[in-house]
Amino acid sequence: MREINVAAARLARKAADEVTAMDPTRPRFVAGALGPTNVTASLSPDVEDASLRKVTFDELVEAYLEEARALLEGGVDIFFVETIFDTLNAKVRGGNSYNMKFTGGGGSVSGSVCQPVAAADECTCVRVV
Repeated sequence: MREINVAAARLARKAADEVTAMDPTRPRFVAGALGPTNVTASLSPDVEDASLRKVTFDELVEAYLEEARALLEGGVDIFFVETIFDTLNAKVRGGNSYNMKFTGGGGSVSGSVCQPVAAADECTCVRVV
């Protein structure tokens, strides 16, 4: 999955840059889609065991961070959240309580809160919605 995301973002970045070069007064941006997954974090796949989950919150966080890292490596400027069918999955991808920080020097991404992160000059902190 990582290789596909990097390659797709690079292709989009190349196309956007080529078109922007034709008219630099109108910059073009590349958006990368996060998700969806084929699993739900808030519902059990077994009606006999309501506590059973196929995936944990932390596993989903790691999956989305891996996807975001690959898209950043490929050159995206912004993320958008693809189809959400589960509110807990939505929280992982940026509901009202989750933030991500992005560093310009290589696309490091991590879940964080904005206040401490924004103090670092090399970081831009955004709320993913």
